[in-house]
Parts: sequence; C-alpha cells; structure tokens
Amino acid sequence: MDELSGGNPTADARLRAVYEAMACGVIVRLASGDIVYANQAAMRIYGVADMAELGAADLEAAAFADDGAPLAERPSAQAFRTLAPVRDVVVGRRRADGAIQWRLIDAVPIFDADGQAREVVSSFIDVTARREAERALQEQALHDPLTQLPNRTLMHDRWDHAIEVARRDREPLALILLDLDHFKEANDTFGHPYGDLLLRAVARRIAAAVRNSDTVGRLGGDEFAVLLPNTNDAGAQIAAGKLLKALEEPFDIDGQVLEVTASIGVALYPRHGEDASTLLRRADIAMYTAKRSGSGTAIYNFEDEVDEEAPHKLLITAELRQAIEKDELALLYQPIVDLASGRALHAEGLLRWRHPVRGLVTPAHFMPAVERSGLIRPFFAFALASALEQCARWRAQGIDLRVAVNLSVRNLLDPGLVDVVSDAIERSGISASWLGLEITESMLMVDPERALKSLTRLRNMGVSLSIDDFGTGYSSLAYLQRLPVYAVKIDQSFVRDMSLDLSSRAIVEATVDLAHRLGLKVVAEGVETQDAYDLLRTIGCDAAQGYLLARPLAASALTKWIADRDQGKVVDLRRPGWIVGEPEKAATEAG
Repeated sequence: MDELSGGNPTADARLRAVYEAMACGVIVRLASGDIVYANQAAMRIYGVADMAELGAADLEAAAFADDGAPLAERPSAQAFRTLAPVRDVVVGRRRADGAIQWRLIDAVPIFDADGQAREVVSSFIDVTARREAERALQEQALHDPLTQLPNRTLMHDRWDHAIEVARRDREPLALILLDLDHFKEANDTFGHPYGDLLLRAVARRIAAAVRNSDTVGRLGGDEFAVLLPNTNDAGAQIAAGKLLKALEEPFDIDGQVLEVTASIGVALYPRHGEDASTLLRRADIAMYTAKRSGSGTAIYNFEDEVDEEAPHKLLITAELRQAIEKDELALLYQPIVDLASGRALHAEGLLRWRHPVRGLVTPAHFMPAVERSGLIRPFFAFALASALEQCARWRAQGIDLRVAVNLSVRNLLDPGLVDVVSDAIERSGISASWLGLEITESMLMVDPERALKSLTRLRNMGVSLSIDDFGTGYSSLAYLQRLPVYAVKIDQSFVRDMSLDLSSRAIVEATVDLAHRLGLKVVAEGVETQDAYDLLRTIGCDAAQGYLLARPLAASALTKWIADRDQGKVVDLRRPGWIVGEPEKAATEAG
C-alpha cells in the first residue's frame, strides 16, 4: 500500500487505520490482480479469516453480473484498463453453500508520481439482503399474497402474451371468470380469517381442476380467472364444468362446513374480442348474467347481442345519477393512529351509498358502475367537499385531525383534477396541508409520467400524498423515489397474516425499512389483532389503521371516539350507530 501514501509510513498507517474502521469491505489489487491488502470488513463479507483464504475465495466461483450473465471483466480490471473509476457495479458470486452473495462495488485506480496506475482500491458492501427484500416485494407485487396465485397485474401480462400467441398461431383462446356466490355473507358471519381460509381452499381446488398449460389467477375479493390457451367454445364449457364440479364437495373450514356455489362467465378469442380488456369485460358481463340467473351455480357465454348497456346496468346508472341529488351519499371516517403515542393523526374518508332498498352499500359494489358511467368526477367532488367541511368543523372544535380521501385512476388522469382539488380547498377555508389524497400503487403505473405531473402539482399546493395498498401493485424503486409522497400504506393482506406467516412479516419489515430509508412514513392497514399491533410497534411502523382500533364511523361518533380515547376510556364499537346511521342518531346512541 506504499503507493497510496507516497511511501510515507506514517500516512500508510493512518490510511490502514481508516480502512479498518470502515464498515464496507476494501481490497487493494495490483495490475496482476493479486491482492495486497484487505480490511477486516472485506474478510467478514467473504467469510474468510485471512488474506490467503480471501485470494482463494475471490477466485473459487465465477462471478456474474446483475442480470445473471457471466461477468466479462472485474470492476478492478476495468478500472485498470480505462484508468477511470468504476461506480455502483452489482456483482454476484455463488458461495460454497450454494447461496448467491451480491456485492455493490466501486473500483478506483490509484496513480503514482509518474502517472502510472499501480493499484486499484475496490470498496464494496453486501447487498444480498436488500436484493432479496426487493425481489420479495416484486414477487409479491405479481402474486396474490393470500392464495399465491397470479394477481390481476400478472394475469393481464399473461393475457396479452396468450393473445399474441393465439393470433400468431391462429388458435382459439378462452377466458373464464369465476365468482363465488354469497361469499360476503360467510365472510361477515364467521370473520375475515375464516373467509381467507375458504378462499385458499377454493384456490387450491380450482388450480387442481385445470390443465398444466392453463393459468389460474385471483383478481381480487372472491373473483378468480382462468386463461385457457388453444381452447374453443366446447373446451371452455368442459373446463367450466370441471371448475364447478371441483367446488361441489362441501368445504370444512375450522369445523364449519359450508357449501360453495359459483357463477362463471366465458369469453372467447377472437369471437368475443381481440384484446385483453375486451375479453375481460365481456367475460365479466357473462359472469354477472350467470349470477343474476339465480340458479345457484351457472355458466354463461358472452353473446354478441349482450351489450355493456344491459338493462340492469342502465338501472343502476340511473340510480347513481340521482344518489347525489337525493342526498344518498355519505362519508364515514376511519382513524389512523400514531403507534408511538396512540393518538389519532388522520381520518380516512370512506364513501358509502345509502340505498333506499339495499341499505348501506360499499364502493366495491357501485364504483365500477360510477367509473363506467362517467360519474366519477361528481362522486369524487362530493367525497372531497364532505371531508374538507368535516375537517373544518373538527378544527373549529379544537380537534387537529387531518382527512384523507381516495383517488381513482380516472381521477388521477383527469386533466382538471388539480383545479377540482384547489377549488374545494378554497371553499372549505382550511389549509391544503390538512388534506391527504391516497393513490394505489397499480394506478400510478397506468400513465406514470402524467401521474407524476399531477401529483407534483398537488404536493406543491401543500396536499399530503400517500400510496395506498402498497405491495400489491408493481412500481420500480427508482420511480418510487421520484414520487412526491410522504407515506406508504402497507396492504392489509400482509398485515393481517404477519403474526402467523413469516413471509408476510418479512414483507412488512422490508417495506418499513425501505420506506424509512427513502424518508417516508409507513401506515399499516387492516390491523385487527393485538399481536399485529404489537409486532408493528416492534418493527418500527409509524401508524396503524384497522378494526382493532376503530371501524369506519360517522363523523360525530369519531369525535366521541377521540374524546373517549384521549381520556383513556374503552370504546365499545359494537354499539348501534357507531358505524351506520345519520350523524345526529349516531351521536345520540354513542353517548
């Protein structure tokens, strides 16, 4: 190492001391490739005791690049050849135990007084754990965490590829959508854990009933999709019959025996559509036609004469158009609690439709129709105005509680979004900093650059932005760094199982660590048990939201909940009026 210090023994000793104090590995090589110095961190990362072992370990297995290809040239050799620093190169090597170790390497040539490169100093860190966490996040982004089946994002990729192959080979293709009947009732009666076990069992039976060449995915809730390549109408009917046959035997879930029926819709390429979105939409229409048949278990093909503007859809659209005029829309609020202090920081506004016949209807049952009918802007405007007005009322009462509302993909891509938000804030009379907007990860990837521009303008106004359902979509870490968001919300599918499922816990821990490294706060959704709550505090998660803390409440009920919680009182959420009812009624019954 004398060239590094110009032959000065004192400087050389100081330099060694600096290297030994570093947490990253440091190796000094000659032009021949021989190692003349390595610090303790380098030997620890390689798992060797001395430089002799390090030289052997360094050459014992072929290294490979970030993409898995054999490494054509060491970073140190490249630095010698180019006489320039080599930065941020990821190199993998297979260890003796078969595991792959990944290192992030910088290599810098050191020149002597004559300008000759005599040595190269390579510094590196072990990034294996980080890569595994990123890979786990990306893998989870393409698979449903509950059933491990491909999720909607991956299924769309499979559909697009299958259609390309079918078009090239001039082969038929079938798409089946399967939706369980009355699943919500079972879920509400026995609870989410029971519903999750049932969905897993259904997924196993469906996957076992199809060919190896077919692809089964879960699109969300109790809806599954099956892609059948090289399958005509008759083959699709046979496959659909096998799926229903697989569900005939009753399910025994934790001692509860349940008979499951399903509705199936079938769409065929190219007869019913030549692109994935058309096939999916028409299989969806056929599936709902089957569900409306009332036969308990049914299979329907999409027929050309069946139009998206079917009578039932026209009826619900007409009802939705009158919902705002008839004051049938309402906003409930679910608090987001700081895990360190236990105090409510925010309240998420959740839209509900008070239907005169069906009762309180959740967005899952009417938002698709809202988006299809072009009503999304007035519905969003209602939710936004209601949330801001309530926030202003809380402020007047001395309650510092920010509010957040959800954006749909159509809202996000609406050119007038920023003006709508700005006008609503101005009318409310409160600061933009008291408003939060939540955007799902998958929405961001529809048109990333357009979304980024809108979000940046909103953030510049002072609006707080967060990514909802984080981990269920797919966005690159590089893109995540560019987003003007302050927080990510971990999807409840990970949080709900984290106390029992080690992989779910690992995902949560990796997400918290990644977000904090990016300077973001982390909110855990779907916190339903004390074990999950305690684990989140241990992991270092910032905030929590879920039924353990409070269900969605009327505004006045949430006000009472906050007051009781601040006074240390136990809140009984089973009382009538806390979840459903007019604000005045809720306040009376809650008291």
